[in-house]
Amino acid sequence: MVLVADHLNGGMKALAEELRNVGATVAAIVLNTRPTAGVAAAEHVWSCAEHGLEMTHSQFESWLCTPSAELLGWLDGMDPRREWTALGTTYAEARELGGRPFYGHWCAEWAVWEDKTRIDELWREAEVPSPPYAVTGAGDPGLPEVVARVDQGHGVVLAVDSSRGALGSSHGLCWVRNRQEFDAAVEGLRDRTDRVRVAAFMPGVPCSVLAMVLPDGVAVFDPFEILTLRDRMNGRFVYCGTSTWWRPDPRAREEIRRHVRAVGQKLAQDLAYTGMFSVDGVLGARGFLATELNPRHVSGLGLRAGWPEFPTRLLNRAVQTGVPGDLGCARADLEPTVRRTVRLVASCSVWVPVPGLGDEPETTVRVVSRGTEHAVRYRAEREGAWLLGADPLPGDGALGPLAAALAARLGSASLVSFATDAPRSSFVAVSG
Repeated sequence: MVLVADHLNGGMKALAEELRNVGATVAAIVLNTRPTAGVAAAEHVWSCAEHGLEMTHSQFESWLCTPSAELLGWLDGMDPRREWTALGTTYAEARELGGRPFYGHWCAEWAVWEDKTRIDELWREAEVPSPPYAVTGAGDPGLPEVVARVDQGHGVVLAVDSSRGALGSSHGLCWVRNRQEFDAAVEGLRDRTDRVRVAAFMPGVPCSVLAMVLPDGVAVFDPFEILTLRDRMNGRFVYCGTSTWWRPDPRAREEIRRHVRAVGQKLAQDLAYTGMFSVDGVLGARGFLATELNPRHVSGLGLRAGWPEFPTRLLNRAVQTGVPGDLGCARADLEPTVRRTVRLVASCSVWVPVPGLGDEPETTVRVVSRGTEHAVRYRAEREGAWLLGADPLPGDGALGPLAAALAARLGSASLVSFATDAPRSSFVAVSG
């Protein structure tokens, strides 16, 4: 196999591990960026940056459709009969690499709904509830009036479009609650987008659901918590990771899953979509409200904790490639098996930034969150803390308030949870 990547991030390293687990050999790696010492998973590595090619990730994916003769000659020197198979990133557009087929590919037209300024069209067509919103030009002089009209009392979330590239996690989002925050946000967004989506901020638990479009239907898994905190100093969202410890009310859980299944059916019908996708949203007093679609394989499923040998990423590529029978994987088998495994072995991947914090081995501290004292285990690393566990867990398993309490305990008091700190806005006079 030849692994093709912009850089060796966590997802690509996990893919390389899946390959090793199934007995495949990563013979070579083609990187867009320069290799980092100690992370190469193959003996032979080609770096575009080291050959004078400086490209963005999207430019790299396009370049792979017509790569240089120098790269193809390098591959032919090791694989003259062109027997290798290429595996690329989530956004791999190329179908072959010098006569070597790509296993799994991504269609550029699938990105249409990743644009946060267009996603509400899909929610409306699939009958999925979402927050009140409006979309307008980034330079619209009437934007302050739009904000005041959309606000439901807790401010609005400004989101950029995808004209400068797709954005995941909390990138391209800003929560504003007063005129000062609004003016600063608009100034920061002016050169990053053509259009702006203004959506009412709705308090609740940020969450997501992963699903997979298969030939025989849409497998929808259980919702998990997205740990997103707010920095009180600048109003920005801080993405800290995901957790499957969260246990929403069963009725709410099934309502969320029903909406996600409708989205998957719409994607399959309109875009011939296949493979993994996710729907992000918030579960609060008004029920579930969808906010974002990721038409690609993202993290958070939590299956690895209970079934580490299951090749989730390879299965996704098999479905996208249309491998005969998709390895015998049917929706009726995959969906209940994954849900049961994740429920039995809950897990989290949560890192809270704490500037100035030095590396430390695993440590336990006591923190108070929502009136309850918890013993929280963490490991300090890279000026932050990995949240490893808590005793007791919160009643619903949501870790957001605990992560904020841990950050405060370690010296980062500006990070707060929406569950405990959702201040009112002052947009009644925003256009004054």
